[in-house]
Amino acid sequence: MAQLITLIVLITVGYVTGSIIERNHYASIEEREKQKAHLPVLTTGKNVVKEPVMGSKLVTGSAVISIDYFKRFLAQLITLLVVKLFHTNHW
Repeated sequence: MAQLITLIVLITVGYVTGSIIERNHYASIEEREKQKAHLPVLTTGKNVVKEPVMGSKLVTGSAVISIDYFKRFLAQLITLLVVKLFHTNHW
């Protein structure tokens, strides 16, 4: 029983901590996007802006594609429980 309580506490702490970090991360992204919203984004070689160009800057970015280990663990746990539940003959 103590192991189950420990597991539930750890899952809860992981969920709450991850949620807070994720919320702050997305707020940071939105704030940085607002700071750069005035910059025109061009995907072609042509200048489609009608105003004369007074200067230019090269802006680069990067993306990190990662896995959320907590969500993966939770999905596997739910799958395991569903498989155990529906594959038993206790109906």
